[in-house]
Amino acid sequence: MLFRSNHNVERILEDKAGNIWFGARTDKGVYRYDGKSVTKLELMELFQDGPKPKPHSWGWPQLQDKNGNIWFTNWGGAYRYDGKSFTSFKFPNNGFTRIIEDKKGNLWFGGDGIHRYDGKTFTHFSSKNGLINPWVWSILEDKTGNLWIGTRETSLFLYDGKTFITYSEYKPEPVTD
Repeated sequence: MLFRSNHNVERILEDKAGNIWFGARTDKGVYRYDGKSVTKLELMELFQDGPKPKPHSWGWPQLQDKNGNIWFTNWGGAYRYDGKSFTSFKFPNNGFTRIIEDKKGNLWFGGDGIHRYDGKTFTHFSSKNGLINPWVWSILEDKTGNLWIGTRETSLFLYDGKTFITYSEYKPEPVTD
């Protein structure tokens, strides 16, 4: 195996061909297990914005889309792997924690807000659109096509295609002795 002794696998994905993909923040690149051996694939650095930009070249495997591409994310952006090469996607102030593909084939990227990718263009949704707590940790499409969005601070939103509806909003508890 190629894993370092301090390598912590944080995300695992099985693609349609049966390859197992591994990714973590503790090592550069991503790993693919084909049933016989592990191959490390290098990723270009994407920079996390902020007062001190930080490079990231690791990837969490997220999903295989309907076209067979494997998608990865990190704190600097996202990568699409077409079986031969990687394409990177970077947005200001946005690392990504989740990606899902909806029934219509749109990809939804969660991070600092949500981005919808229709295969050609990205649309960003944030607090300006009603997503009050924008740091997205989880996304789920229900059987009716609504998106359920969970945020880092434990807020819950429903997006019905037009409006973000707040189901719960994080409010810090006062500190008591």
